[in-house]
Amino acid sequence: MTLWDDILAAGPQLRLDSDCDYVAEHARREAFRRTYAYAVPSQEAIQRIIAFADGPIVEIGAGRGLWAHLIQLAGGEVRPTDMAVEGRNMLRDNHYAHLREGEAWTHIERMDAVTAAANAPEPTLMTVWPAYEDEWAYRALLAFRGARVVYVGEGYGGCTADDAFHNELGSIWELADEVSIPQWDCLHDSLFLYSRKEAR
Repeated sequence: MTLWDDILAAGPQLRLDSDCDYVAEHARREAFRRTYAYAVPSQEAIQRIIAFADGPIVEIGAGRGLWAHLIQLAGGEVRPTDMAVEGRNMLRDNHYAHLREGEAWTHIERMDAVTAAANAPEPTLMTVWPAYEDEWAYRALLAFRGARVVYVGEGYGGCTADDAFHNELGSIWELADEVSIPQWDCLHDSLFLYSRKEAR
């Protein structure tokens, strides 16, 4: 089995009913989050990110770095950063099922989001599921001077980032594309690809 097979098996399952059953999915989602990530990637999403970025990416708030790891495996160039990781690749012989809490899928550079964004030589900024009602993603977006943003999360009013972040995306950035990704019950996250409207 491949990593993609395991992600598919551990991720959201097709439901025949239309009811939002958060309780039933909660334990499964928490197990996925502990091993993989908050957002569920797809091979299409990873390929679309690489094509859109067309070059190096800096990721802020990378968490355990699953999305960055998948981009790297697919031939993309990404530099994941986060303050809450140990800053080294903890994978041993691809036994990722045995990762402990806090271990990473790839090397994560220990750096706060604003510093990483402000000093990024990379033309593309990426963030996956930035913390709800926290201002760090907004502050990083303000500090970033590159041309493109890759954002995975919910839209305005959702449970990722804060209103200021979404307002900034709407005013300074133009939505180039939205790509569906596998979703857990009651969540409405997607991959959003943005280009800067004009130079500041």
